[in-house]
Amino acid sequence: MAGRSQGKRVSAPPAGEEDLFDRLVHDLRNPLGVIAYFADAMSSATATEHAELCVRLRVNAQRALHVLEEFSLLSDLRAGGGNAKPELGDVAAIMEDLAAQLDGMERRPGRIRRHLELETPRSAPRLHVTAALRALLRVALRVSAVDDTVDLSVCEEHLQIVMRITVPLRADPAIAVAARLPSRGIEVELAQRVAALHGGSYVVELLPGIGVMTLAVPVAG
Repeated sequence: MAGRSQGKRVSAPPAGEEDLFDRLVHDLRNPLGVIAYFADAMSSATATEHAELCVRLRVNAQRALHVLEEFSLLSDLRAGGGNAKPELGDVAAIMEDLAAQLDGMERRPGRIRRHLELETPRSAPRLHVTAALRALLRVALRVSAVDDTVDLSVCEEHLQIVMRITVPLRADPAIAVAARLPSRGIEVELAQRVAALHGGSYVVELLPGIGVMTLAVPVAG
């Protein structure tokens, strides 16, 4: 028995929340990627009656992969990472890619209405802004009614790229309490840490009938 146990690889317990967080990302990323890959392959090779199942499989795997990417980035930011010079991306392209990604995962596509108000092309840290905006857009879609439209606007103010998500907030007649944007959670913390890393800001405003989430980062180019 002793000889067998010597050859057995035993994983040490997580050292803390961040270690556990990292292991969760590592252990789930690969199998979810495999599921997404085979769902793509199956959708073109499967009989018609199974096509909807393949679509659902692919969409849910992609959604889970996005969340894991955000978990991973947040874990890195919590540990003080992200100090390397980030890759920049065009803000307009980031916005369009995000809208397309989330449209493909919504029960009713087209709920994200975009407004780009930049006079000249501008860049932003691609990975950080993409992850933060995607997480916040999911929050916006989740707390609004399925027939509401969420507005995503991007403009330049005082040498900052300002990205605003405006969310209709309706009162639920069953409980007579208006829906509220969360003040904490992974999505909110991610946006806050991304903003802080780049010398920007993240602010939530609750106004009559709407909520406004604003993520701002300094102009990068």
